[in-house]
Amino acid sequence: MHSTESSGAPGRGAGAAVPHPLATPLQFVKGIGPQRAKLLGNLGLHTVEDALYYLPARHEDRSQLTPIRGLKPDDVTTITGTIRAISPPPRGRPRVPLSVLLSDGTGFVPCVWFGQAYLERIFQRGQRLIVHGRAQRFRSGPLQMHVKDYEIVEDEAGETPSDPGDEHLHTGRLVPVYGLTRGLTARPMRRLMKRLVEAYVDGLEDPLPPALRALCEFAQTPIETVDYFVLHQANRMINETIRKKLQLAPEKMPSTLHDFGNTSSASVPLTMTARLREAMAQGPKTLLLSGFGIGLSWGSCVLRASDVAMPALVEL
Repeated sequence: MHSTESSGAPGRGAGAAVPHPLATPLQFVKGIGPQRAKLLGNLGLHTVEDALYYLPARHEDRSQLTPIRGLKPDDVTTITGTIRAISPPPRGRPRVPLSVLLSDGTGFVPCVWFGQAYLERIFQRGQRLIVHGRAQRFRSGPLQMHVKDYEIVEDEAGETPSDPGDEHLHTGRLVPVYGLTRGLTARPMRRLMKRLVEAYVDGLEDPLPPALRALCEFAQTPIETVDYFVLHQANRMINETIRKKLQLAPEKMPSTLHDFGNTSSASVPLTMTARLREAMAQGPKTLLLSGFGIGLSWGSCVLRASDVAMPALVEL
């Protein structure tokens, strides 16, 4: 952690170190406090820096929600509607789901939650929900929404559990959806993360090496749009450090070092062939490639390709 020197504030020695703002415990951030900090701790978030690296589980396109009448079997989508009825599972039958009937003016659909009977105490008639999940039929019955995630928006009187002035955070755009814990709901979490990012993001170190950052700017390719990062397979620790700093899933930075060892710059096309052969044949992909040659020579590029046919790897 970085530190600065105190100028002799009361109660401190003249040379006492002042913690970096990113090391600030979340309970001392305005608007959080000890109780909410404890909930955030259940997610492994204890400092401002922890929270800034806590990325959304996914993003939902809430600019175009699916109307209920437009639902089709096996659609994985997001709908919104008002609760018209709540049907809890009968006592002694835990395998029966909780069912909530939603309407949006175009139709009605039952939304079901398995193993979450406690939601009966949270939902109320008249509340508006945003629901994400899969539309399915059970046997020959009506279409149901099997819910993966939900969010309470407001009741019919327009009263909302969050500040109505920040409604643009939650609807009408691409919305981040964060992992939660009991007692911490989606809207306060989203509002908190926005506030932390705006206040502290400038203190974060850019995790992308400067040369690769310059490459992405030159190629007009935001780092978030890169499908795969294929790096020189020389040192697993270095590549893993880059991956973790960029907060990339392991599958986005394929590795073949364990299989073939260090094959110099040939490791880049070798990794593409061994790990990405099927993916490259399925529609457009954007790759960032970076490899080393003899001595200190090295090169990187952004590759955009579509439906690439790669021969199978032949080992002699």
